Amino acid sequence: RREVIDMVLGTDMSQHFARVGDFSRLVASLGRDAEAWQSEDSHMAVLRSMVLHSADISNPAKPYQLGMQWSFRCLQEFFMQGDSEKLA
Repeated sequence: RREVIDMVLGTDMSQHFARVGDFSRLVASLGRDAEAWQSEDSHMAVLRSMVLHSADISNPAKPYQLGMQWSFRCLQEFFMQGDSEKLA
C-alpha cells in the first residue's frame, strides 16, 4: 500500500523539487554502486519514484507525433474513467 501511495505522489509536480533533491543527494553519496542502492529499501523507493516521475514528465521531450499519440491515449483513459464513474 505504501509503495502505491509513494508512486502516485511521485507523479505530483508539487513534490518535484523535494524528490529531485532526495535523488540527487543519493546519487552524490551512492553513485553507480548497485549494491549500495539495494542495501536500503528507502534508497530503492527514491529510485523507483524518480524513474516513474521521469516517465511521467517526459512527454514534452518526445517527438510531436508520439507525444500526441500518448496525449490522446491519456485523454481516452480519462474520459473512460469518468464514464465508468457516472455509471457507478
